[in-house]
Amino acid sequence: MRFLAQLARVCQFRLIAIVRRADHTDDLLRLGAHAVIDSSPQYAAQTVRALTAGAGADAGLECVGGSDAVELACGLRPGAPLVQYGLLSGVSPDLGAIASLGVRVEGFWLRNWLRSVPVGARAEAVTTVFQMIAEHRFRLDVHEAFTLRDVHHAVRKAEGSHLCGKIIIKN
Repeated sequence: MRFLAQLARVCQFRLIAIVRRADHTDDLLRLGAHAVIDSSPQYAAQTVRALTAGAGADAGLECVGGSDAVELACGLRPGAPLVQYGLLSGVSPDLGAIASLGVRVEGFWLRNWLRSVPVGARAEAVTTVFQMIAEHRFRLDVHEAFTLRDVHHAVRKAEGSHLCGKIIIKN
């Protein structure tokens, strides 16, 4: 979500971030989110509709699956795309329920995208991202870095909860 908030700032789109814990709010707003909704005490779709003057959001990016995907779809305008790019919950979303809302479900798999675009387009995309990182337009939070020799410690750390950033393996 932190990366999406930064991308929203760079690309100048309004991100309404839906989180499960309110302790992410300040960080996401600082990074570029327009609004942050803590979905644990409330139904997020109603708040999304309120933030969009009742129209619903123009698109949704969803990586959790299950009932969260359906709830996000309820906050989208009819005809909007819901891009599914992960399944962190391990539960497939109810595609029938989402389709009944008039929302288009689309999948995005990076591996498939990389295989489908010409080499030049891949190189251009990677160059653009690296340039943005070099210009400090994106920040990658690193929780801890491990050497390849200590990969087993890195895996144990990554399997833990409440990390504040990524686990990095370096040579």
